[in-house]
Amino acid sequence: MTEETNLPEMTPEPSPDMTTPEPEKKKRGRFLKAKERKPKPKKLPAGKAGFLGNLRIRTKFIGVIVGLSLIAVVILFAVNITNTQEILTEQETEALSAISHQRADGYNEMLMGRVSAMVGFAAALDHQDNLVSQNESYTGSQTFIESQILRLDEQWREAGENNTFVLGVLQNELADETTYFLDTFNTYFVETFITDRYGANVAAAARTSDYYQADEGWWQSAYNDGKGAVYIGEIEYDESSGVWGFNMAVPIYSE
Repeated sequence: MTEETNLPEMTPEPSPDMTTPEPEKKKRGRFLKAKERKPKPKKLPAGKAGFLGNLRIRTKFIGVIVGLSLIAVVILFAVNITNTQEILTEQETEALSAISHQRADGYNEMLMGRVSAMVGFAAALDHQDNLVSQNESYTGSQTFIESQILRLDEQWREAGENNTFVLGVLQNELADETTYFLDTFNTYFVETFITDRYGANVAAAARTSDYYQADEGWWQSAYNDGKGAVYIGEIEYDESSGVWGFNMAVPIYSE
C-alpha cells in the first residue's frame, strides 16, 4: 500500500534506509506499502521566459540596477555570515546543536507516527482471507511462480482501466479497507496497496504502475528473508503518484 504526506516545515536531510526488525510471529509474507507526500515544486507559467524582452528600456535599466544591488546585498550577507560564524562562542554553538537535535527528534516522531498508523492498520485488517487465498493459490517452484507473476505484470501494464484483472485488485473487500485507510490519512499518504508473499498486488486503493513489486528494494527490505521488517526509504520522486515523498512498508502477519 502506498501513501504520501506533506512534510513538516522543518525538513532535515533524508535519513538512509532504516529497517526495524519485527518480533517473531507466524508470517504470511504480505506487505503494506506507503509513500509520504512532499509538495511538488511549482512551475512557472508558460510564456514568462520572454518577459524581460517586452519591458521598456527604462524598466530594464531599473531592473539591472536593482539586480546589481541585490547581488551586492547577497555578497555582503555572505561575508557577514562568514564573519559571524567565525566569532560564534562555544555556548552559541552548543545552543545551535541542541536546536538541530530537537528538529531531528521531531522528524523522527513524525515518522514513527506514520509507521504506527500503518502497523495498526495492518494488524486490524478484517479480510486477511484474501491474502491467505492468494498465497495458497501458487504452485510449483519459486522460479516458476515468479515467471507466472511476471507475465501477469506485463498484462497489468498493457490492460485498460476496465480490465477484469485490474478491477479484481482494485475492487475487493481488502481494497475497500486500503481505500478507507487512504481516505482517513489522505493528508499523509497518496498511494496505498498490499502485496502477497511473492510481491504480487492483492489490493490497492488506486492502480499502481506495476503489478509485481518483489523486484523493488523497499519490498525486499520489508520481506527481510521472510522475517518481516519496517522499511522507511529516502525522499524521491514517484512517477506513479506524481509527488515527492518516501516509501514506507510494513509486513502483515497472520493471526
